[in-house]
Amino acid sequence: MPTVPQNIYDDPDFFAGYAKLRENPLSANAVVVDPARDALLPPLAGKRVVDLGCGAGGFCRKAIADGAASVVGVDVSERMLAAAQSEPVNPETERRLRYVCASLDRWDAPAESADVIVSVLALHYLPDVRPVFASVANALAPGGVFVFCVEHPVLTARRAGSGWARGEDNAKLHWPVDDYADEGERVSEWFVPGVRVFHRTLATYLDGVFDPGLAISRIAEPMPDEKAVAARAAFADERRRPAFLFVRAEKG
Repeated sequence: MPTVPQNIYDDPDFFAGYAKLRENPLSANAVVVDPARDALLPPLAGKRVVDLGCGAGGFCRKAIADGAASVVGVDVSERMLAAAQSEPVNPETERRLRYVCASLDRWDAPAESADVIVSVLALHYLPDVRPVFASVANALAPGGVFVFCVEHPVLTARRAGSGWARGEDNAKLHWPVDDYADEGERVSEWFVPGVRVFHRTLATYLDGVFDPGLAISRIAEPMPDEKAVAARAAFADERRRPAFLFVRAEKG
């Protein structure tokens, strides 16, 4: 198993495809992921916030607008951080907002230096999430909240070239779950070939949070609602199996 995470977001073709996706107001991120994240977060006013896998900084700027005392965005992609830093900000925002280029499994922060830590659709790119969970537990102040989202293990269990089982007319019959217990690298094509993610079982994610002493308070598997399906018919298939797993944990 590779020990170094793939920095796929610095691939120019992947970056271009992803940027176009994020511009779509009916993307799964905009319609499903972002609202689910916000529903699990506490009020951010006055909080010290860290975004692990901040990408182009959209949530970081939102946290500032919501009154966060300080925000640190961490990402391994120089292209993403360049996009984040290209967004104009006023001097007061600039004082409260900082970006750090680092691989998440090597991110470290002073003890009890954060009140809220967020990571959305980033941890499944890491060969090992245990160092991240340990760093999060150390960095959170007592009462602090950690909210993370990964591709759902039902989704990441698929092998290259697999996905929906289809009938003779190419209709999507069902989503097969196979080799679920076989954790490790999965390679697929998404904008470019050779995109690596790492499949882990639900138990591995939850135990990884428990091990450094965090307490899980909520789990969510958000899907498009009927309004979203009416706006974008493709979302109907996304209600047939979970694509995202959210976990909210707290430090006692």
